[in-house]
Amino acid sequence: MKGLHYIRAGAGAKKILFVHGNLASANWWAPIMELLQAQFDMVAVDLRGFGKSQASPAQVSLQDHAQDIANLVKDLDFTDFTIVGHSLGGAVAMQMGASFPELLSAMVLVDSAPLTGMKDINYALLEQLLQNDTILTASLQGTMAMPVPQAVLEVLQADCLQAKAALIPNTRALDGIDFSRAARSFLKPVLVVHGENDVIVTVNEAHNTAAVYPNSRIEVLPGVGHNPQIENPPLFARLLAEFLTCPKV
Repeated sequence: MKGLHYIRAGAGAKKILFVHGNLASANWWAPIMELLQAQFDMVAVDLRGFGKSQASPAQVSLQDHAQDIANLVKDLDFTDFTIVGHSLGGAVAMQMGASFPELLSAMVLVDSAPLTGMKDINYALLEQLLQNDTILTASLQGTMAMPVPQAVLEVLQADCLQAKAALIPNTRALDGIDFSRAARSFLKPVLVVHGENDVIVTVNEAHNTAAVYPNSRIEVLPGVGHNPQIENPPLFARLLAEFLTCPKV
């Protein structure tokens, strides 16, 4: 496909590449990029089918997303970066670690899809959600355990509605994956960040992910839901900056 749309901000020797989750876009990283712009060179991508990137086909894989990112960073000469992936984006980050480890300096998994994907998905329910914009955006808000500024929420809700066609293909992309073997071979630093009140991916699944990566640690954030970068940007930005400054775990 054509190149991904992306947002670039900040300046610094160390690089970060942000990958959003399902029904989202690069906008989900705007609060963090604003807080860290004086310290790091940052790129946030719109995956295919999301934000301002080209529409997604009826079928899409994590490898498709990883290849798109690999093509983009080659064009930008943006290598040796820490990849930070949220939810679906966490699975994309794990795919990058499996397929293009030479591009990465470290990995941060933020309320990521589990190593072995999402199981027992109710696709009939997802189809119903897509028929009602009010319920769909309310479901998005329901993933947040902490209050979010209304202006920010409105941007995220608009992203959600724009990306409706990508919801089910990207959910299917998480069905049947297993990064357990690839994770054991990824020796670079990994930080797992997880909200203790996540209603989509359990804290136990986050601990399981952290346990498989050989050079990893986990931070469970009290009072936070599925979206730490939105629900508590100062805390998330501080953790990320500390990890990039001293990534050894």
